[in-house]
Amino acid sequence: DNGKFTLPTRECNEDVHRLLYIYSASRLLSQLQSDKVASAPVTGTMDAISGSSDLALFEFCSMKLSDVIQAITNDGGALNLAALRGHLSQFSDHGRLLNAGWSTPKPSEPANTVEDDLIGVCLSRLRQCRHRDSVHPAALLQALSICCEVVTLGRTTGGETDRVVKSDAVLLDFVEEVFKVLLEVVDGDWSLLLREVLQKIWAMYETLPSSAANGSKDTYQERTGSLYFKLVLIQLVIKWRGQQQLPASLWKFFCEDAPIEQRTKERCQIANAVVSMMCSEFCVTIARQDVYLQGATRPSEQQLDSLFNFISDMDELDKRFLRGSIRHSGLVGRRLFANLLDQHSFVMLRDMVALSPTWFCGAHMQTTLLSFVENAEPSVAIKCIDILGPRFCNLASKFDRFRRSHDAKQFVTEVMNGDTQFISELPTTDITCPASWLQSFLSMSPKCMLIDGCDFWDDPTSAFNACADAAMYFSSQIAASLSRKQLEGSTQGTLPPMPGQLVMQLANILGLDDLFTKRCMVDAALSTGLPAAAVAITYSMLCDAALSQGQGRELSTEQRSQVAACVAIISGNASFDNIHMKKELCAFALQLFSPDNSTMRSILAFSCKLERDILKADS
Repeated sequence: DNGKFTLPTRECNEDVHRLLYIYSASRLLSQLQSDKVASAPVTGTMDAISGSSDLALFEFCSMKLSDVIQAITNDGGALNLAALRGHLSQFSDHGRLLNAGWSTPKPSEPANTVEDDLIGVCLSRLRQCRHRDSVHPAALLQALSICCEVVTLGRTTGGETDRVVKSDAVLLDFVEEVFKVLLEVVDGDWSLLLREVLQKIWAMYETLPSSAANGSKDTYQERTGSLYFKLVLIQLVIKWRGQQQLPASLWKFFCEDAPIEQRTKERCQIANAVVSMMCSEFCVTIARQDVYLQGATRPSEQQLDSLFNFISDMDELDKRFLRGSIRHSGLVGRRLFANLLDQHSFVMLRDMVALSPTWFCGAHMQTTLLSFVENAEPSVAIKCIDILGPRFCNLASKFDRFRRSHDAKQFVTEVMNGDTQFISELPTTDITCPASWLQSFLSMSPKCMLIDGCDFWDDPTSAFNACADAAMYFSSQIAASLSRKQLEGSTQGTLPPMPGQLVMQLANILGLDDLFTKRCMVDAALSTGLPAAAVAITYSMLCDAALSQGQGRELSTEQRSQVAACVAIISGNASFDNIHMKKELCAFALQLFSPDNSTMRSILAFSCKLERDILKADS
């Protein structure tokens, strides 16, 4: 055959060799029919056919010469022309080979019946792979190999005349039928669709011309497009299904013949099912790989391979078949974001959001992330914030408050020796209002202000002496600041250990204002019977206000109100009876703040009353 049809260089099974042989034999016999037999009279003897070439002809028409001899000889062993004609007719066009008186000016091409027979043998062999309720994978692969060889046979030069199956339509029919029969044989058993099986189907599909040489081009494109879509989906399912149970509707979709262009709604539903399956298996894969990271802040090479594979496959499905609907619908983001959060795959989630941001809805991510942080274990939530926080600038303030709240609880537990039960009774991770958290803490444990060497404030005599020392110390600083004098050398007295030093550190962790914190401590001290401590803290507040003014830093209205409120509370509190200290507190407040509000006016009234009390006491 002039080298047009050659056996594949790789090892093939006997069936492929036999099919190739039959096809080549039919071509040769067609030429023999035209060149020799038609011009010779048929006399009933073999010499009239081809002279001394009869044995070569017999050998070429059958894999086994003994079978040919038995078929064309009579009981006596003599050659029989009728038997020969019957034997050769199975390789010819409708039995016309060796019919006397028929001739053609050109050698004819292999008959259509040869194509039909080849296709029939292939499909029959494929159907026979299912025996009762079982299918042997090796037999299935062998049958597909035969189909693949027939489809790809004769493609060495690329021309249509060099192809075994000449018609584009017949070739498409054959490939579609092989795919259909394969699905019938497999019957929903995805384990039979091995990588090698799918490779054979793809090899057959790739022999299809990009457009039909004749017939309806639109119909041809629809059919090839439908087949391509199904093959891609099957490939994705095989790759990403893992241990998942797949819906029956998925297999039903593959088995139906209607073009996918006519099944838009069903196509989208199936695509969404495949997307969900891919997302689930991707999460499982990443979770399995996370075990080996041990808190790393960068993904492993294996995880990066999984990530790039997932993005590539999802983009292929989206761009080729769904016109970008996956990317813009947010389906992938909704499937992945919460799942990756729940399994603590924060590093992978961060990199995925960076590589494919359009998969994710910003509002959905922020809501989901904030909910996760609020409900997760504190250590997990902090790790999540450390990794994902920089990508969510809008949540920076909330994350900062949460981190401060977490650190505050840890400080209370480890430094202030708060027991677990006490911590659990505090408001649960109130990241929106650290001020309320501190107030709750002080109301539940007011004597925490006496921790770290300040327990003497709980003794009335010691507390009064310490308060007097603190008043002398802060008064000298306030007076120096108001008179614009240098503080060096002007401070009198020695400042005792002030109550609430650890509470101030706690407030700093929470990011609270110092004056607000001291106001909370004054309230707590008065409520627990520590009036001297409350007076000392109030003196420190007035000193802070005076120093700020002396340095040209004006207090805010809120800060001024905190200081004034404490002075007013102390002035009117009956549990502390030192009217000279109360009068001094009012005097400093009136020098620092203008009496333009009700609190300052009440302080002015207290000051006048206290002055009268002092005069009365001295008289």
